[in-house]
Amino acid sequence: MDIAFYMLDASDRPYAPYGFAIFDRHGHGTAPNEALHFDDRRNYEFLARLVTVPDAWVQNVFVANTLKVRILSEASRRRASGGSRALRR
Repeated sequence: MDIAFYMLDASDRPYAPYGFAIFDRHGHGTAPNEALHFDDRRNYEFLARLVTVPDAWVQNVFVANTLKVRILSEASRRRASGGSRALRR
């Protein structure tokens, strides 16, 4: 299953995407989505819950290394454990 990541608009409000967006290593959207940015906080919370809920049966999460770094940095900021350990695999 493909799932779009959480995004924020130029005013830092949650953005409801109509499709997927590409983000650079700074979390900024690339053309034509330059006004969007990657929502580190909500994407970390989502993935941490997804990989720690037994009923989810997650086998793999494929994400660009640049975004993985952003998600794990958010985990470090929170001094998170369980979910971030699973995300590091």
